Amino acid sequence: MKIKANQKNSGFVALVSAVLVSAFLLAMVLQNTMTVALLYDEVNHKQHRLLAVQSASYCLDHVILELTHDYFYQISSSTDVSYVSGYCSIVSVGETVGGVVGDGQITITVSGISYGITTTIVEQIKLSDGKISLISGRTYF
Repeated sequence: MKIKANQKNSGFVALVSAVLVSAFLLAMVLQNTMTVALLYDEVNHKQHRLLAVQSASYCLDHVILELTHDYFYQISSSTDVSYVSGYCSIVSVGETVGGVVGDGQITITVSGISYGITTTIVEQIKLSDGKISLISGRTYF
């Protein structure tokens, strides 16, 4: 009798074991899916941030080109510049704060936007003898 009772219970034990192993494997698959989804989101966010930096760099190049044509190039308010793959804003172009007026030091502030991510670049340049020289490297915000 004991042998028959164990045979009846062995099917139930096998069924419970199969359900537990399936639940464990399903949990592992869901965990791996979540990890991949979070990694994709991080990579996508970084790509948009790099596009915003490229956009701001385009505006900076635009301002430097304008300064080569017009030494006294100024803007009165934030100006949007559109190009093939997006747009950027020239926030300010003016004399360096604390600098001597007329010494040729100019601070340029531009910002680029890509999918809701904004990157601002502030750069100081010096205009002298028909040349443009960098005073400080690019500062990203």
